[in-house]
Amino acid sequence: MSNEENKNDELNFNLGETDNFLMDLMIKSFDNQNERISNTDNKSYQLIAIIGLMFSLQATTLATIISSINIFVKIWFMISFVFYLVSIVCFIKSISFMDFEELPSQDALVDYYCKGKTKEEIISILLGNYQSSINNNEEKLNDKIFYSKKGFYFFIFGLLSTINFILLIVI
Repeated sequence: MSNEENKNDELNFNLGETDNFLMDLMIKSFDNQNERISNTDNKSYQLIAIIGLMFSLQATTLATIISSINIFVKIWFMISFVFYLVSIVCFIKSISFMDFEELPSQDALVDYYCKGKTKEEIISILLGNYQSSINNNEEKLNDKIFYSKKGFYFFIFGLLSTINFILLIVI
């Protein structure tokens, strides 16, 4: 084997290692993104449950004392309810179904097998697919986070309104 052929073999081997390394990094990034999506949804579910509890407690409180409170206190009650409602709508929008891209596609893998693609060719193709998928999923994740943040802000405003409502009842 000539010295030049030996260098070409080393170059191909190193490119394969680089592709494998990049593939591992892409898969890690993709998995991290999926975890962030799951965490965002879980937080939204938890806050919806908390807001539901706040609704229940506040409605129960109002039902027992409605005749003894003035219009100003009733207005604060309604303001807090509106904030909670808008908050729930934002959280539901946040957890609404979005079509996140999943990789690798089973159909694509079967297709690669049928076409006799080599491991290096498949990795090269998947590297591009992962990058595109991560970018597309990131945009959708940012939309989820945007609505979750809006929902959280409205929840805080509702909570502050509820505290004000309670203080007005007590005073």
